[in-house]
Amino acid sequence: MKKKILLTVCIFSIVSTQGEHPTGSKTTASITPQIVQGEKITLQNLARAIESFVEADINLRGAFLVIDPSTNEVLKLNLEKVHKERLSHVGDDVYFACADFNADDGKVYDLDIFLRGTNTDELTVTEITVHKEDGQARYGWMEQDGVWIKKYN
Repeated sequence: MKKKILLTVCIFSIVSTQGEHPTGSKTTASITPQIVQGEKITLQNLARAIESFVEADINLRGAFLVIDPSTNEVLKLNLEKVHKERLSHVGDDVYFACADFNADDGKVYDLDIFLRGTNTDELTVTEITVHKEDGQARYGWMEQDGVWIKKYN
């Protein structure tokens, strides 16, 4: 399945602890499929879209590249797994996913990935942040007035 997934990467240098990940009114078990064109957005094809996005970047650049805001270095990452139990519908056409990546230096990075779209043809990655490095959280999530925000130490 070929998808054209656009990339707008916003890397934030924020650190904190609170909630593990944002969740929406629709949990991973109850994402209501939305159909406009293309395939409906389900847990399976949301995870597949992230895997395709990472694979396209690897094919283009030789690795999935993310700037680590704490060191200002470019991380060369390989996808280990998308946490399907953490896929969430967090707002109007906004979805959240968490994925583990292995770096060339042996470190494991947990990245938070936000996507927006009404169907798989229009699904776009809008934000990628380094949530954890080797299990150490750099920030957490807190719901404030119905909006999930990053909470720093």
